[in-house]
Amino acid sequence: VGEDEWYYDAIIKLTEKGIVSGDGTGKFYPENDVLREEFLKMMLVAANIELDETENTFTDVKDTDWFKQYVLTGRKIRVVNGISDEEFGIGMKITRQDMVVMISRLPCVKNNSGEALETVEFNDNNMISDYAVEAVMKMRKIGLVNGYDNFYRPLDTVTRAEAATVISNLLEILSKE
Repeated sequence: VGEDEWYYDAIIKLTEKGIVSGDGTGKFYPENDVLREEFLKMMLVAANIELDETENTFTDVKDTDWFKQYVLTGRKIRVVNGISDEEFGIGMKITRQDMVVMISRLPCVKNNSGEALETVEFNDNNMISDYAVEAVMKMRKIGLVNGYDNFYRPLDTVTRAEAATVISNLLEILSKE
């Protein structure tokens, strides 16, 4: 990660806070995609959510999985659902629209994000799934996410650099409240 990269400050900030880490050899791999369980962990740690397990009804979450507490806590506080009633979607890459839906459901964000924008500001608004439109607009309004040349790219997967930037933005927003 070069100091001149757009995501450098976010990665350094989150590394110092113990929210993200590299691969153990000093490499971060900013262009690699983020999995659903990885993003959930980053988000819950950043929001300082206390882990609190509940009954595990997901068949793809095992007792020995490092992410078990994060997934069960996320479900308990209703920031995540599974891809079905029985599966969380372990190992699946997270999309940009699902990332903001998760964040918008955080208790510390949900009550302070204001009203959604009345109109969609992105050129690809027709690509945003119905369940995600309000979250995308609210998170755009509070400055959590931006687009790329006025395209949100809701179905694109989230890179580690993008996730770090969004989580860093989340920390900034939470520090102002």
